[in-house]
Amino acid sequence: MKSFALAAFAGVASALSTTELSYMNYLASFGKTISSVEEFAVRLNHYDDTHQFIEEHNSANGATWVAGHNQFSDMSRDEYKQMLGRKASEPEQKNYTIFPESSNGPINWVTRGAVTPVKDQAQCGSCWAFSATGAIEGAHFLSTGKLLSFSEQQLVSCSTANYGCGGGW
Repeated sequence: MKSFALAAFAGVASALSTTELSYMNYLASFGKTISSVEEFAVRLNHYDDTHQFIEEHNSANGATWVAGHNQFSDMSRDEYKQMLGRKASEPEQKNYTIFPESSNGPINWVTRGAVTPVKDQAQCGSCWAFSATGAIEGAHFLSTGKLLSFSEQQLVSCSTANYGCGGGW
């Protein structure tokens, strides 16, 4: 019976495209469920677009970071923005001063050890807290030479407006 199940699975797997099989592995790794064939097709298309971007970026010469899949890889851009709770506002006209690069070229703070690993804000939409801790971590590194990772959750927990989520409004 086990050999029949294995043979049946192998037959189904061989009928799937590489992209479909990759997407099904993605669904399993992130514990996602799909409710219909139509939704599967739409999500597969978003996943494939994301996968193409990842492949192109990671094979590009000179890239200083590596892209990968996460729990948002099968969402449309609009779904992702809506999940974060971002509210668009009128752009404000600003005048920026462009500083010339140093004589040695731009500084790569990642190679200098001044950047903590990538963090995940999950469903909260608390980018403001991640931005704040990133700035503080960088300032602390510059003043002490020691890289520490500070807690975004402490900031989010102190916020009384929308529990700190939804874009920090």
